[in-house]
Amino acid sequence: MGDASDIKKVLIAGAGPVGLFVALQLARAKIRSEIFEKSNELQTGPRAAGHYGPDLEVMKRAGMYEIFAEAAHFQDGLVFRAPPVDDGKGGKTFGRDIATIREPQLTLPQSTMVPLLVMEIAKTGLVKIHFGKEVVGIKQDENLVILSTKDSKTGEVEQVKGEYLVGTDGGRSVVRSLLGIGFPGHTWKERIIATNVTLTNEALAPTGSHLVVHPVKWGVVIPLEAARLGEKSLWRYAIAVDSKDTRPDEELMTDENIIASYDHLMAGARPIQCKIEARAVYHIHQRLASTLRRGRVLLAGDAAHLCNPLGGMGLTSGILDSEALSDALIMVINEGCSDQVLTLYSDLRRQVFGLFVDPMSTQNKYRIQNNADDLERDDGFIRLLNRPGTQAMDMMRKLYEEQWRTDIRSKFARRGAPH
Repeated sequence: MGDASDIKKVLIAGAGPVGLFVALQLARAKIRSEIFEKSNELQTGPRAAGHYGPDLEVMKRAGMYEIFAEAAHFQDGLVFRAPPVDDGKGGKTFGRDIATIREPQLTLPQSTMVPLLVMEIAKTGLVKIHFGKEVVGIKQDENLVILSTKDSKTGEVEQVKGEYLVGTDGGRSVVRSLLGIGFPGHTWKERIIATNVTLTNEALAPTGSHLVVHPVKWGVVIPLEAARLGEKSLWRYAIAVDSKDTRPDEELMTDENIIASYDHLMAGARPIQCKIEARAVYHIHQRLASTLRRGRVLLAGDAAHLCNPLGGMGLTSGILDSEALSDALIMVINEGCSDQVLTLYSDLRRQVFGLFVDPMSTQNKYRIQNNADDLERDDGFIRLLNRPGTQAMDMMRKLYEEQWRTDIRSKFARRGAPH
């Protein structure tokens, strides 16, 4: 296929946050990359918004934390809350707090994060982003990868060569499919309607971000910008769809259905007065690719694994992938390390998902999909949060730091792998 001696760049499929983080971290190490995005523009739908724990450390290391912090706002925790109750005036007030995870969170919607990454990447001069380029073919040998892409406007197929290809093209990854990599797991029966909505803050709870606990009508509420009493602001309301509800996605996204669903999650006067700014229906999954490496092609983010969004473990896992994978590629390309570090990346990040992310995110879902009284009485984690004098959060923080993030350099050195 050719000689890779003059090709010092990495190809990336997908211009979402994970692919952009990979490109930025490679550029910091003077490695060029080209990104190919199927859509004609950056995606701005209602997706992940909360960041905490090791996620923030990766942002700092990549030189993005201060940039993100200027555009974000911070919250001091996340509350498990019972559903809103009648206020005696025809409206509803907040349900009682069941327990609080007191952990600083940076709230930055993905739709804001991605353009900031693109602007910072542009400063490096080492990354090219191509929009409207659909991946249609992959060839590789021991020296290089040839990626075929089809232009969405002209239909023309072009080929580009690179040392490695990184697939960050989402849960329906074409890269993963073309490589024939399995994606075992399951899809939950429930769906989620994710909405961004502007409303007047008639009442504010001390902690804005909360999980509404209910066996069927559960949901997630996040202030997407600083909320002030009596003023309008933007919120994320993610609404559970009953597993028995067979209506098509299009019907679920009507104003009438969404506002009716808000009644189970939203405090304030009735009828509800708001403006729905964005909406999308998501089918939620627990899946893990059977490998994250096939020769010179690597997977990361949703292309590699999917989990339900309760607990904010999806995008963060992808960002942590980007750190480990970027380090592995830097070690191989710049430092002459054995490419076995890429196999180690695949093994370790699959292990992280299988032994940590999958069970933790699954328990988060079962925890919120519950009766409030039962959760408070029976759930060990909730009892731990509510027990004075315990070191619950210190224990959880240590668990997340040690299990979620992968220091690929130290892991590789510890195994005595050759350079």
